[in-house]
Amino acid sequence: MSTARFQSEARRGVIYDKLASLIFGNDRDAAKAEIILWLFSGAGYNPKRDSALYKRYEDVVKWVKQVKKILKMKKGEDQKLNLAVYLQRFEADLMINHIYPIAKEKGYVLFSKHDSFLVPASDAQAIQKLMIEVLRNKGVVMNVRYKVDALGSTQQAA
Repeated sequence: MSTARFQSEARRGVIYDKLASLIFGNDRDAAKAEIILWLFSGAGYNPKRDSALYKRYEDVVKWVKQVKKILKMKKGEDQKLNLAVYLQRFEADLMINHIYPIAKEKGYVLFSKHDSFLVPASDAQAIQKLMIEVLRNKGVVMNVRYKVDALGSTQQAA
């Protein structure tokens, strides 16, 4: 149940607001800082059982704790490996090794920029559709959006 709540609130962009209303006197920035600290700190930092974060998202807290343990065991191979780095690498792999080759094969011109692609505005919707399709086929659900800059270039972001 808490996993579905976490996913729903994250997708709707209200997760920080919900947590803020429970423990931070509606201070969204404090709630955001707490969630970021929890997710991206080392394996030793996890919310206590009596915390609002644990109570609201218990299943997710337990899952993240297990992921951190696994990453800690692998850390001997890569001293920079933590959840934040792992997620960045995962996202980069999806973008560069899975989405980019398909887009290139279909004749699109795109340039990688961190967690996004720069594409001509005329290709924005097609690339967005392609990204959603590739991600879905990999079992990944992400919001894929784009914005057009003043020069008519588009930045696709997952």
